[in-house]
Amino acid sequence: MSNVNPRGSLSAGGAARRLEKAAVLVRIDGDADAAPLRGGNAVAQRIITIEARKCTGCRLCELACSVRNEGVSSPTRSRIQVVKWDEEGCYVPMVCQQCEDAPCAEVCPVQALTRDPETDVIRLDEQRCIRCRLCVQACPFGAMGYDGVRETVFKCELCGGDPECVKFCEPGALAYVEATGANLEKRRAAAGQLAALMRKTH
Repeated sequence: MSNVNPRGSLSAGGAARRLEKAAVLVRIDGDADAAPLRGGNAVAQRIITIEARKCTGCRLCELACSVRNEGVSSPTRSRIQVVKWDEEGCYVPMVCQQCEDAPCAEVCPVQALTRDPETDVIRLDEQRCIRCRLCVQACPFGAMGYDGVRETVFKCELCGGDPECVKFCEPGALAYVEATGANLEKRRAAAGQLAALMRKTH
């Protein structure tokens, strides 16, 4: 019997191998030069990439994230979650994909989730958020969380450009790299495939 994401977005262990392969597709090989973003923006976008085959399931990334962003060691308050598939014997780190057509932003009735024009990161305005949690339901990756202590939703915003999870990932399953226009499109396509796969497992 397979475990599920603590946020309840995953089920059906039979899809684990396909999920791992889809996650590996997100990896970008090589250190290509940064390319301008849309609109001629010269700021290079950097993204977290995942190589699930290297993940050992230590969950240190979850602890590092929660300490950095919430000031406490609590995996349930982490922006990154490691999904364990017992039957397949693999672990898949799941984190916000900063989707091109972000479902979380689309369903937000008060526009509390918006894209940063310089970094391309989807950011949350906690002051504007009304805690309806529609974004939590809409995210196909389970990357939107809800903090019952602070009574607010939360998501990965890449730690302002220095993601803590990547720094603490000793096996190298996580990397923070510059994205060229070409491989950025590949990443978005892979993210779309992963989202479609996860919808099928519901």
